[in-house]
Amino acid sequence: MNYTDRTREDKILLAIQHVLAGDNDAFRVIVDTYKDSLYRYCLARTGNEDRANDLVQETFIRVYRSLPTFKLGKQFGPWIFAIASNVLRTSWGRIKREQDIASQIFYPEDPDQNNPEHDAMQAETRTELVRVLRKLPHDLYEVLFLYYFEGLPVSDIAETLSIGEENVKSRLFRGRKKVKELLQPKGFKKGIIE
Repeated sequence: MNYTDRTREDKILLAIQHVLAGDNDAFRVIVDTYKDSLYRYCLARTGNEDRANDLVQETFIRVYRSLPTFKLGKQFGPWIFAIASNVLRTSWGRIKREQDIASQIFYPEDPDQNNPEHDAMQAETRTELVRVLRKLPHDLYEVLFLYYFEGLPVSDIAETLSIGEENVKSRLFRGRKKVKELLQPKGFKKGIIE
């Protein structure tokens, strides 16, 4: 099976067809395509590497079992993240958000990384952002994570969470507003998450 000349979504759809036809080795394409982003998602939600790995494995087990229900023609990414979200909810109820993804969500790479003063300021900012993110309601945190960290567009987030696009936009707006409200009294820059 040659997947090298296909787009990501085409590769996934072809792999799904092969798995459904009995070629279990084709599932490796799905795993290889999504394992890193699912791991980051689960790690961000749990703050524990071992737990994140377990949740990713559970997600792939559920994906494999649910493949016959996947509607070809739909996007696979939102579907697999919806399963991961359900695995997290089932596993933890309300997930602890002990993570250090704040700088990845809200800050691009900074070219001045070798400056000790800059490093200290970044560490302080990350610590404060993590504190703020922990205070967000689950629905706001989840949308901010998928949008900023996973880079999902609003339409995919809506599909992943089974909500409307307007609801996603509203949650993004409210989440940004809440983060700003919590950070501005501490003297953080206005444009931190815009």
